[in-house]
Amino acid sequence: MIIQDEKLLLGYDVAVSISNQLRKQIKGGEEADDGATFKPKGKELSRGCQEACKGGGWICIYLSRVCNRKCHFCPQYREAPNVGDESWSSFQNPPTIEKLKRYSLTLKNDIKGISFTGGEPFQQLERTPEGFPGIYEWLDAINEIKWNKKPYLWIYTNGDFVTEDNVTKLVDKGIQEIRFDLAASDYNSKTLKKMEMVRRKVDKLAVEVPVLGWQLDKLIGTLKRLEDIGVDYLNLHELHMTPFNWDYLVSTGLVDYKLVYSISQDKINPNWQYYLPSLIDIYTVIRYIDDNNIDLIYNDCGSRNYRLQVISMRYLNLKTIKTDRKIGTWEEHLGNMRKVKWIP
Repeated sequence: MIIQDEKLLLGYDVAVSISNQLRKQIKGGEEADDGATFKPKGKELSRGCQEACKGGGWICIYLSRVCNRKCHFCPQYREAPNVGDESWSSFQNPPTIEKLKRYSLTLKNDIKGISFTGGEPFQQLERTPEGFPGIYEWLDAINEIKWNKKPYLWIYTNGDFVTEDNVTKLVDKGIQEIRFDLAASDYNSKTLKKMEMVRRKVDKLAVEVPVLGWQLDKLIGTLKRLEDIGVDYLNLHELHMTPFNWDYLVSTGLVDYKLVYSISQDKINPNWQYYLPSLIDIYTVIRYIDDNNIDLIYNDCGSRNYRLQVISMRYLNLKTIKTDRKIGTWEEHLGNMRKVKWIP
């Protein structure tokens, strides 16, 4: 049973303090975005990360919850929704192509990036299992919109259904970046081989993984291969604890609940909990990259970033709602979040 007693959970301040100390050990790293970002000095993150996710302009389209893999560490609900259920989009609007077209009329300068996730997006190129539009149809609609500046487009995948044909088609339709979750395939060589093919096709290639203690040696052992392949970005997540993975991870001993901390203001929201050893392991990976001069643009995409990410998505959502409230610019909105200490 997931903990509902705030006294049993560590606080966000503990994680911030520890990450601050770990960052001091990285000679070639630097902070940005009020500490939400830690990356190599002088390097720029993916446009999807910097302009959209961290810049108040990200729409993440959850196509469906359906996935061929059942990763025990996945924080997402794994059952397929009922037909007509749009809940997977939550506040990450829009759940329909029609809404995207409508929003684009007034938010041409605000929508900076659109990503496709799930579930497994490459299972849903033509249609979702529930019969909703697949990625190809979404991309066709995005290409028809008269943007002032076309949003940056990227897609997440575990790699299992990636082929040369579908990657070529996605790139032709405007996909600029593909992000592989190598943790899903346990860093197997088959997925890495596919990434070599994708590198020749797509503008930007990324790896985005949760940093898991039981996979740490495999992740570190893969870093030089990622450099050789030509991976541009390495986004390192903390293990995100939710009601959908908690029981398995705690009951098997993979997670010690005493080292779980909360980033929610009430400390008991079950969707806002992270695992402290995973945060520490992120910096073990970054330190290895730094010490060995591996040419990868790493990104601490942990809980400190997650707070900024949530602010960003909610900001864009506010702009889609008819309200008398003045939303202000992204910079003004960030200033208000600092006042209420949502950004440490």
